[in-house]
Amino acid sequence: MQARHKRGLALVTILLLTTLMLVVTACVLERVRYAARDVGHQEHVTQSAFVAEGGIHQALDRLTEDSLWTPAGGEFRGTPQGDVNFALELLNNYGGTLPIDATADHPAVPPGRVWMRSRGLFRGKAISGSTGQAQAYFAKPRPVFEDALVVTGQPAALSDPNGSTARIDSYDPAAGYQPPPGYVPRARAHVRCEHGVEAAGCFIDGSVKVPAATLPVNAPGATGPLVVDTTPQIPWVFRKPRNYPVPAFIPYENMAGAFAPSAHWDVIHSPPASPGNDLVLQPGDYYVHASFEVLTGARVRLAPSVTRDNPCKIYVGAQAIFAPNSRINVDNSDQPLDPGALQFYFCDGMYGYSLVRMEAGSIAACTFAGRNLRFQTVGACTLYGAARCEQLIRDPSSVLNLHYCENLGSAPTNPITNAGKPEWVKVNENHL
Repeated sequence: MQARHKRGLALVTILLLTTLMLVVTACVLERVRYAARDVGHQEHVTQSAFVAEGGIHQALDRLTEDSLWTPAGGEFRGTPQGDVNFALELLNNYGGTLPIDATADHPAVPPGRVWMRSRGLFRGKAISGSTGQAQAYFAKPRPVFEDALVVTGQPAALSDPNGSTARIDSYDPAAGYQPPPGYVPRARAHVRCEHGVEAAGCFIDGSVKVPAATLPVNAPGATGPLVVDTTPQIPWVFRKPRNYPVPAFIPYENMAGAFAPSAHWDVIHSPPASPGNDLVLQPGDYYVHASFEVLTGARVRLAPSVTRDNPCKIYVGAQAIFAPNSRINVDNSDQPLDPGALQFYFCDGMYGYSLVRMEAGSIAACTFAGRNLRFQTVGACTLYGAARCEQLIRDPSSVLNLHYCENLGSAPTNPITNAGKPEWVKVNENHL
């Protein structure tokens, strides 16, 4: 009886263990199947994210060809890549003057912007959840030199208690500059100041632009109205060229006459002032690690092959100094040649900021631009062209005569890529 009872207990134990093993095996198999499904899902998510981003790039290519392009029905789908594709919604307000109002389906779109939302699809359906979807605003950069002067840092000190002052006006390059008293106001030399401006006693033949009406503006000599422009500015970033800091100091005596661009220099000095001993720049890009300096009374000319369409661009890491009575890209009568043919871009390579200093009696026809550029004037100096800087530095009793060349703002200039067509820039982005 006891033996039979023991055998029955053993059988029950075996059945219980067998059942437990079957349950454990079933759980393990289910986890394996779940893991396999999860791996497959993650693969689909990754694919859809890449495809969604690719959809944005395809749309940007079309916008580069046609700034007003809008997909039929407001949605653009690409060619399926296996099981994956994208669906892109687009609202184009690039040519608009009023915002497109927000709805339940999309946010508001300001004038001059294009809004996109791209979703990755797997077998025609969007991936559930938030992955593989993104939305962003895009815009074209405005011309770098759309305004005569842009100051992005602290309030622009066009005048100060030490007697510094400024005259900012403009000219049509086809007719040339007509100085006072024959100058006729044209109201085209605008000044943009991101933190306000002090310009008492200055003449500004155009408007003062600020991003907020509450900023300090004292510019009684402006001929145009105060403009409050709240449109977010797309920052221009002038990148260091590849292999930028290559020291190659060139002695003074080797700098007379023409020398080739597309080389890396530590310092470029003009030769000492002497008739016929000019520094002649060629079309192309010059990379200057430290300083570009024009000595007292010296002259810098451009070769005949340098034009607006084939310019001379000088990328400077630290500073450009135009010494007293130096002449840069002007004729023998001190009349300006094309400022758009000689472009200086400052890369903040040595100190985290760059400097351009124009000293008493210097006259230049060119453009300056730099994200952290400090523009210093010493004495009375003259710039034909335009300047974009972070800060103005005025020595006591200095006088800045800035004559804006009006056709500098006629087309965007892209100093980074030299693209034939201006590229679109992502203004902001939200991953949904």
